[in-house]
Order: sequence, then structure tokens, then C-alpha cells
Amino acid sequence: MTKEATTIASWASAVARTLERYDCNSRELFKKAGLDWDVQFDADGRYSVQAMTRLGELSVEATGDACFGLEVHHYVNPSSFQTLGMAVISCATMLEGLQCLSRYSRLISDVAQQEVFIDGEVVTFRFNYPLGGRASRADEAIDAMVTYLVTNISYLVVDDVKPEKVCLQRPKPDESHRFEEYYGCPVAFSCEYDEIIFSLNSLLVELPSANPLLAEVNEKLVLDYLARFDQELISAKVRAQIIELLPRGKPSQREIAQRIGLSPRCLQRKLQDESITFSILLSEARHEMAKRYLQQRDMTLIEITFLLGFSDQSNFSKAFKQWEGVSPGGYRTQLFS
Repeated sequence: MTKEATTIASWASAVARTLERYDCNSRELFKKAGLDWDVQFDADGRYSVQAMTRLGELSVEATGDACFGLEVHHYVNPSSFQTLGMAVISCATMLEGLQCLSRYSRLISDVAQQEVFIDGEVVTFRFNYPLGGRASRADEAIDAMVTYLVTNISYLVVDDVKPEKVCLQRPKPDESHRFEEYYGCPVAFSCEYDEIIFSLNSLLVELPSANPLLAEVNEKLVLDYLARFDQELISAKVRAQIIELLPRGKPSQREIAQRIGLSPRCLQRKLQDESITFSILLSEARHEMAKRYLQQRDMTLIEITFLLGFSDQSNFSKAFKQWEGVSPGGYRTQLFS
């Protein structure tokens, strides 16, 4: 039996407040869409994507505004995405924040998968829809999310970063000029992908809100949330266990399997079903934690080496160069130069 696609319920609160701004009866529209009004106030609450899509359609109909999704961002803030929002703004740079958002995008919705691609001096933040294809996307939801990201990045980064271009799958609306006014860049419609394109350098500026300790704590809370949200997703459980055990040394697949109550062979099979391996999860966890630790000036490379479960500093340096293309020391110098 296929599990129903869902989205984080707190997102609906922003929709409700936007509707009230248009003097619309948000409670009545929630009811028509088949949404329980009170769920939006539950920290772990989720709504079906189908019902939220219907709410978006009803909102456009009630307000008469085909660009309704653009206005939702006024009532969205980092806390709208639970601890993931706080983890993102605590990252060292906006690039790391977007990568964090991409890594845990399932917390927001298990329909829209967010990905970051770096090609030379260009960074592309793209939305994919692996579960239902283009038919599973909703113009209002994508308009709202893209607008929130663009305006929030501009706010968070001191240099007032604007994208180079925004591409949207949706057809061009009558008031398309409103998109360019919000985004401050060219906007293309009826595109192959929904994506935001930035220059690499614009996303490498250190965030004033950067806090490696808060980033680490909130990322662990994100993993805990995902583990509660989808008990069948073994990779989330494995990642959380790896992060917990790394300071004691490199954890083995057998050790992790025992801690989550599976045999090593069963764990391997379940990870294969999710198209991932234990070694990839271990590498990803080490990579992310390495960047967190390197943001803390008072931590030595030796300390970081052992906190990541490496036997010696040379192995850590070799792995880090494969991840980032520079040594750990070089990466730290770039951060604080």
C-alpha cells in the first residue's frame, strides 16, 4: 500500500493568514479543502499534499489573484519549517544552508525533492517531483516556496543577494511582472524545471546568523522528526545513530544494525530499497559534521579528527579533500578570511 504524500502543516498557517489579508474566510476554505483547522498548530502535524493543493486552488478562486502564492511568503519564517528552518539559518554560508535544506527537504514535503547543483561559478537550486512527476506540483505552493527562498536569502545575506534567474514550470500568468518585482531578476515560465539560479560567490558570504552549535543541535532534531514522521525510513534512523556514535570512533554497520533492532543483512537490504548504502550515509554524516566543527575556531584538527571517528589526521585530511577539494585547514582559512 502506497503511503499518502504529505506536507508540513505549519505551512498552512501562512496560507490562512494570507487569506485573511484578502478578507477571505480561511476556516471555510480549509473545510472545503478537507483540512482539519487545528492540525496546523500541532508541532508534528502534516496535511495531505492533495488537500493542500486543493486549498491553493480554492485560495486563487476566492481571492481572484492568480499570483496568490507570491503573497504567502509574508507569513513564512524559518520556524515555519520547524527545526530545519533554524538549522538552515545557523549554517556558515547560504550555500551550506541550501544544501541543508535540500538534504532534509522531506520534512517540508515528500513530493517536492530539492536539490543543489554546482557547475563552475553557478549554483542551481532545483525542485524535482520523483513521486508524482509534474502532475504532483501545485503552482501556488511552488510560487510561495520560491518567493520565500529568494526574499529570505536576500534578508539573511548582508550583501542583499538576488538570483541570476528564476525558472518556473507554470504557464506565464497575466501579471507576470509581479514575479520579477519580487525576485529582482529575469523570470522564465513554462520551463523544464522549477529552479533558482545563483552565482556561486553570492552564496559563499558568511551568514551573520551562523552558529555551528545551533546548526548541529537543530540538525539532530530534524533527524529525530524524520524518524518519527516515517518509521519505515531506515536511512534517517541510521544517519541519526551515526552522528551519535561518531565521537566514540567509526561505527560499523553491524553496530548500527544492532542499535536499531535489525540484522546486518536486513539493514543492508532495507538501505538498498532506499537506493543508498551505509558507507554513503557514513561519509555524508562525517562531511557535514566536519564542516560544523571547522566553524568552531577553538577546535583543533586533531580533536575534529577523532570526533569524526578517523584513526589519524592524514585520513581525515584525505577524506576532506575528496569532499571539498581543499584541506581542512584551507577550508577553515577560507571561512574566516
